[in-house]
Amino acid sequence: MPTESELYENLNLPSDDQRNALAKKAAEMVMLEDEIEKIEKELKKKKDELTQLSTKDMPELMAQCGVAAFKMQSGVELISDNFMSGSLPKEPTLRAIAMDFLSNNDGASLIKDTFTVELKKGDHEKAEAIASFLRDKKALFDRKMDVHAGSLKKYAKERLKKGMDMPLDKLGLYSGRYVKVVRPKEDGGL
Repeated sequence: MPTESELYENLNLPSDDQRNALAKKAAEMVMLEDEIEKIEKELKKKKDELTQLSTKDMPELMAQCGVAAFKMQSGVELISDNFMSGSLPKEPTLRAIAMDFLSNNDGASLIKDTFTVELKKGDHEKAEAIASFLRDKKALFDRKMDVHAGSLKKYAKERLKKGMDMPLDKLGLYSGRYVKVVRPKEDGGL
């Protein structure tokens, strides 16, 4: 039977220099993760501040001044424009109301339907016929209806432009004004 010291000789343990190098790199890694987390929090804070300025403060101030655009001495231009954002409600009852509106107001083509069908083993023939006979076959199924957010916004904008009814809140959409920064193009220096 080997002695305790013989067992440790075969373990190939790291040297003191290797352990120190490992500890140093581990500390560096932890420090970098902490630093990145701090920077990401600060970045989020700055993005929130910019959103407040671009979607609330500046549009209100420019409206009070009666201007839709403002050019700074540096050549940077600030332009006020409309925006629409959002997506279908997640809550099932509100989502059903949104889908009903789309179905009854020329928006059915936007709806993507996905069926999950649960069939017994060996029901391959039923699977082939399921698309048109789903309810007749009394198969258990789940139905998911969805509309891509970009398609929904485009649909809403087109209806609003035509002066048609558009209950944005029912569709999970909201609109407003924002101010975007347009920087002058830099000269290529040729």
